[in-house]
Amino acid sequence: MANDINQFLVTESGRITYDIYMREQYASPWISQPKKVAWPEGMGETIDNIMWERPFISGSELPWGAMSLNEGAGGYNAGGSCIPPVDTVTFNQTLRRTTLFQKAVHSPRFCVTDLLYTGKREAQMRAVEWGLGDMVRLYWIKWNREGFTRWSNKYTIEPTLAHYDETHGLTFPPVAPTSRLTNGVLDYFYNLLTVEQGHRHAVSTQNGRPIYGLITDQNTSRFLVRGDDAIREDFRHGEPDALLTPLGVTHTYNGFIHMMDEAPPRWSFNNALAIDGDPATDPWTEVPHYVIDGDGKKNVNPDWLTAGYQDSFIYVKDAYQLRVPGSITGVSRATFNPQTYMGDFKWQNVINTDASSAEYNPDGKLGRFRGVMASGVEPINPHVMFTLRHRVCPTDLGFVGCP
Repeated sequence: MANDINQFLVTESGRITYDIYMREQYASPWISQPKKVAWPEGMGETIDNIMWERPFISGSELPWGAMSLNEGAGGYNAGGSCIPPVDTVTFNQTLRRTTLFQKAVHSPRFCVTDLLYTGKREAQMRAVEWGLGDMVRLYWIKWNREGFTRWSNKYTIEPTLAHYDETHGLTFPPVAPTSRLTNGVLDYFYNLLTVEQGHRHAVSTQNGRPIYGLITDQNTSRFLVRGDDAIREDFRHGEPDALLTPLGVTHTYNGFIHMMDEAPPRWSFNNALAIDGDPATDPWTEVPHYVIDGDGKKNVNPDWLTAGYQDSFIYVKDAYQLRVPGSITGVSRATFNPQTYMGDFKWQNVINTDASSAEYNPDGKLGRFRGVMASGVEPINPHVMFTLRHRVCPTDLGFVGCP
């Protein structure tokens, strides 16, 4: 029954006389935060951008020379009044490639004849449409989050702060974190952002200081807020600027705006794979947030709740953006159905007269919802993108025994 919506609608039609309820999935700032722009037309499935790196002096920097107005018998040589010491400035560029990816999602097929005899069919079909849209939302959350991680600097929170840069993609150092995310760690990365001119990409300002985003879970946020009494009250609980209030941001803490991801990525670590010396074996395994039980129901995974490690993200503006293709409705005399590539679902009933086909539909009575997604993740400033993998500790339930 769980895999056959048609059968469910038909067999339950005589009993469903109450409201239709829907079990929601988790929310995340990864839907609203990333900037979305159009994929340039006529540029193929890949585009490149160029980052001009900081200029530097090739060789040793020469000291400033004392000016001498008397050239003497040697003529106008370097170091005199007309020819000062000179350094040669070297320029370098980094070429980064953005590739377009795509994915489609569709529902099982529905028979219009069956729907004629289905009770509460309007409410049930709305539930199907809502469920498909919720799945697309989860796909975008994962895509946006993984896109950020892929181009970011990846750290494991332990004494050496083991670090992989953007060239490692989604791979983290094979070193297990030993600490939770602390305010001391965030101070370190706040200072690193200062050195990297991260203030140009701050999500807000307060008292002239840049404020950055911290995407993490509720437990980590509460630990950070409760675990530090030394921070000045005016900076710890300051108010962000008005531009952030529509996003539900009510205060800043220690230079960061805490944005809640209800289900951040969590991981297990296989120490045996970490010490085997083979770079092809990854000791990290992601623990899924949901599992499907024997009845075909999607439930929160108990292993996710007790997983030992989690990713949190320092988020800044203009770090990366999503490139989404535009829609065309025709070329010359050829016409096409418009497509948004954001996963918007459309009803399709394609006639198929091939009786041997799994999509046999001679009368056009069978149809399904289908949505298409396409996007490329374009890095802009990867040097100010940070993904932090840290320990997850059991929640303190605050139990108090009887006297």
